[in-house]
Amino acid sequence: VRIPKGYLYAAIAFSIMIEGFNQWSAFNRERHQRRLPFRQRTADAVMRLLGTRPATEPAASDGPMQVAAEPSPQPGLAAAEHDMIRSVLTLADRSVASVMTVRPDIQWIDGQRGLEHARERLIESPHTRVLVCDGDLDELQGVVQSRDLLAALLAGKPLALADHVREPLILPESTTALQALERIREHPIPLALVVDEYGSVEGLVTANDLLAAIAGDLADTRDADYGAERQDDGSWIVDASASMEDLERATGIALARDPAYVTVSGLFLHRLERLPRVGDQVLAGDWLLEVLSLERRRVGKAHVRPAETDAAG
Repeated sequence: VRIPKGYLYAAIAFSIMIEGFNQWSAFNRERHQRRLPFRQRTADAVMRLLGTRPATEPAASDGPMQVAAEPSPQPGLAAAEHDMIRSVLTLADRSVASVMTVRPDIQWIDGQRGLEHARERLIESPHTRVLVCDGDLDELQGVVQSRDLLAALLAGKPLALADHVREPLILPESTTALQALERIREHPIPLALVVDEYGSVEGLVTANDLLAAIAGDLADTRDADYGAERQDDGSWIVDASASMEDLERATGIALARDPAYVTVSGLFLHRLERLPRVGDQVLAGDWLLEVLSLERRRVGKAHVRPAETDAAG
């Protein structure tokens, strides 16, 4: 059978063109992977070893004319397990400030105000451990376990805070969440105070806070769920004490991160460069944030809505 040379030349050219497209596609995949953080690439590698496709890896098409394949259930890890492994692998990139209880929300006993005050604070507090300070949060005396004090009260014994005070772990605010977890594991009290460079208390972090950063909030470990409430128009009302990570976890809204702030309230303070007031608005990427309420000097509730919605209105 005699095949015209034109057909052979066309077949060769077509094969070369296909190979060129394959090489170009492989190059683009490698370039995309290089742009991902090292920990993200590590997480993706673990996902592949465990038999599931990473979220950063595009789904394969069933045919040349299919533009995008619908996501299909993957064997191996469940979605919750997938998220948990990612949280563990990225824990070293998160600051301890992103998971701690901020200073205004810390509950503590003032040792100068007598035993009646201590009794009231213990009854009001849902926590198993409470700080004892000497008139000010920065004048720390130590940590007491609520059960020890309540046991003394129920037994009718005289309540002496000094007899039950224990020394807490102190961490600088530059500590990562992973470092905090390692330090707390080695300490007899699963609680640490986070201080700034001047020794002033910035927040408090517990083992439960760090576990929640990995697995999500644990039942009955904290009262606040950041009050993320989706509105009918697609906007959200959120607790401004939520960190950027918690906000994204609860709502799917990924706001711009900056070392200058950790929480939504901190975002307002950073952008406004003054104490926020009710009605203040800031633009963060594609989202407009508005102050709905204040708690002392920080933002209590915030309204988060798409910026284009506001512009259209």
